[in-house]
Formats: sequence, structure tokens, C-alpha cells
Amino acid sequence: MTPDGARPAGASGVCFTMHGIGVSGGIAIGHAHLFAGMSAEVHHYEITGMDVIREQRRYDRAVKEVRDELNELTESIRHSPSAELAPFVNVHMLLLEDAAFSEAPRDIIREQHCNAEWALRVQLDELLAQFGDIEDPYLKAREDDVRTRELLTRVDHADTSTALACERAFLAVLDGSCKTPIGGHADLSGDTIHFRGLIARPDGAAAHDIARTGLRKDAIMIGGEAGRELKVQAGSGFFD
Repeated sequence: MTPDGARPAGASGVCFTMHGIGVSGGIAIGHAHLFAGMSAEVHHYEITGMDVIREQRRYDRAVKEVRDELNELTESIRHSPSAELAPFVNVHMLLLEDAAFSEAPRDIIREQHCNAEWALRVQLDELLAQFGDIEDPYLKAREDDVRTRELLTRVDHADTSTALACERAFLAVLDGSCKTPIGGHADLSGDTIHFRGLIARPDGAAAHDIARTGLRKDAIMIGGEAGRELKVQAGSGFFD
């Protein structure tokens, strides 16, 4: 598929065979959905010389959209209990401003006459290959981290990951463990996330609960803020 949703000329349907162990006997007939992260698989198609500038502008628009989203996220957490997340957002902003992401893919589009997605994929592969030239053993080992994460995107379920991130943020604020009477549950409906949390005394003498609803993109912030509010309600020494 092209970025505009049109199928490239000459493209046809894809047939493939799946091998494995079924959960039950018999034959299933129906639609099969293949989930794969974009970071792992990117479609490549050639463009004409006349389309190079248009493709570069399309890439520039995509970079601008990401930058605007990061700026919006920065503002939303600046004066909130989740302000400690700002450094992580700033790191992404710095990466986005680096010429390796802002300029290099544009050059690849011009030199290889390829689509923007493929140009970014080529640049990311080049950056990944540079890990192999790093002498520091710790930094060199991070190459495996990047490749492992790329493979995991193929089997990652987005809703589950988002819900888990919200729940973990809630537990982290309260220093929750297997020995602490804390419960948190998040579920998603479209772009909306619903979270409920509860804390109780070890002897069950008192408990506090909370419910929050917000946008999917704010999942971590929602979980963290819920944990902080319960922490204030319960007061110090609640779990003693």
C-alpha cells in the first residue's frame, strides 16, 4: 500500500501458509489478520524524479507532526505530578532535531528515489549498524536491545501494552509489591483509557479507591497521578 492508501500498480493479494499447533481440532474458515510493527516491516516503492520534492515535503510534515505532539506532551506534564517524565520527552525531541533524522532521510529520498518510510528505515538500519563499531562493551551491547525490541513489536498487543504501562505507573508511585495490598486495572475503549486503583491496610481495616478516565496517550500520566492522589489520601505509614 502507498502512504495515501492506494495500492501500487501491479500489486496483488498475498497468500501464505501458517504452521503451528492449533488450540483445538478441526478446520477454521475466515479472515486472518497479520499484525506487524512498522519498525520491523516497511513497504518500499520507487518514485519518479518529479516526485522527490513532494515526498521530501511529506516526510517534513510527518516530522513536524511528531514534533508538535511532543511539544503538546511537554506542556501537558510541565506543571503536573508527572513532570519527572519531561526528561524522557526531551530526549525524543533531541533525537528528532538531530540531522540523522531531520536531514538524512531526505537525502536518501533524493538519491534512491524511494518513499519516505523506506528512507527512514534505511537510515535507522545505518544507525543500528554503527553500534557494531562502538568499542565500549556496554554501548555495543545495546545493539541487541534495539533488535530485540524491533522483533517484539511484531507480537506486541498495543492495548495491552498501554494498559500495562498505566498500571505499572500506578504501582511504581505507591512502591507496590507482591506483599502490598494494592490493585490497579486499566482497560481501553478506542482512544480512551479507564483506570481503577485501590489500596488497603494489610489488616483490611481501611481502604481507598480511585477511578480515572483519559486519553490513551496519557496512560502513564493517568496511572502516576492516580497513585499520587491515593498516597495523599492515605497519608504516611498507611501500609505499616
